Amino acid sequence: MLIISAFYEETDLSRPNLTRAALRSSYHTSVLTASFQHSVKARAPWRPDDVQVVRVPKYTTNRSAARLWSHAVFGFGTLFHLARERYSLLYICMPPNLAALVAVVMARATRTPCVVDVVDVWPSPLWRAGGVRRLALGAWGWLGRQAVRMADRVVVECDLYRGALPARTLVTIPLAKMQREAVASDFSELEAGTLRIAYLGSFGQNYDFVALVEILRLVTRWRVILEVIGAGEMKAEVLQKVSDAGIEVNDHGVLYDEAAKGEILSRCSLGFNGYVAEAFVGLSYRMVDYLSFGLGLINNLGSDAWHLVESEQIGVNYAAGKAQTVAEWIDACDGDEIREVRKRAFTTFQTRYSYDAFQLHVNALVQELRGGALEDLSRRDRFLRPQEASPRRHRAGGPE
Repeated sequence: MLIISAFYEETDLSRPNLTRAALRSSYHTSVLTASFQHSVKARAPWRPDDVQVVRVPKYTTNRSAARLWSHAVFGFGTLFHLARERYSLLYICMPPNLAALVAVVMARATRTPCVVDVVDVWPSPLWRAGGVRRLALGAWGWLGRQAVRMADRVVVECDLYRGALPARTLVTIPLAKMQREAVASDFSELEAGTLRIAYLGSFGQNYDFVALVEILRLVTRWRVILEVIGAGEMKAEVLQKVSDAGIEVNDHGVLYDEAAKGEILSRCSLGFNGYVAEAFVGLSYRMVDYLSFGLGLINNLGSDAWHLVESEQIGVNYAAGKAQTVAEWIDACDGDEIREVRKRAFTTFQTRYSYDAFQLHVNALVQELRGGALEDLSRRDRFLRPQEASPRRHRAGGPE
């Protein structure tokens, strides 16, 4: 079988990589991906033998015509590849939308079972455009909707996407992470009144850095230190504002080494997961990453993330423009309460977002499509039960 994804990376959080790992133990599994690595905006490194590459143009910014063109080239490459090769099943990670539609059409033409896994809704509502660009984005969105309509199964990573997709049947398989080993939490600094807050990932326009700075500035009970792992166009500006607010910052740059990341995050207590109000996100990769290291969440995403934080008591939610409520919550917590939040956070990761759970869900879905004998997991596991798309949609800033 073949996994198609322009964003394949050999990291513990990469959805295509997790899917490959989950399937290859039972099936001969290959990957078709792009030669350009989106996360670092550079040519992809050496690949293993079972990963095939479509050469695509590079791009430097996420919101650009160059990115659309690069994804279109990947779609054409997918067409040429599938015209030459046959597979028992196609597992398509979307976006890019053109590659997804091409793969679904080819699957139908050859009577091959296919799954479309909606990893992200891109372009997001944040990408505002007029004229020709608006027409191009509209056409790109249409391609994705057609792929979803035609697929045998549509997988979503969060319930938020259900109301946005026209599929007849949807299966929710949450984000996951391949955790190599448990990281021992360091609580010693809490006794001395120091609280470290982490920010992981990109410094782009989707994130609520205004609230981050405000929260750090308003906390009074604790000596707050911000630990940063990541990069992006807004990083220098954001870190300067944090420093201007009198907050200590440790900038670790981009880290892919889990051991090095674990050493830093083991001393942190909370992770920031704030997005701008227009962001259409139910769960985020950084959320799963935080939880895997036992960090509580500072969150403003609605839908899945909001309900998770509330139901599992693993941090604090804040509505748009209400950053002071987070500072008040932090100031009201003592060291013992922070420790309990961290313990619950790691338990939540193990029960909901572990690789073992992901592997179970993916293999059951593939066995069903291939017509193999299968224990009826759908009756005891809501994540494997195809359901009608829900009309409910949540935005950042709290549940509707």
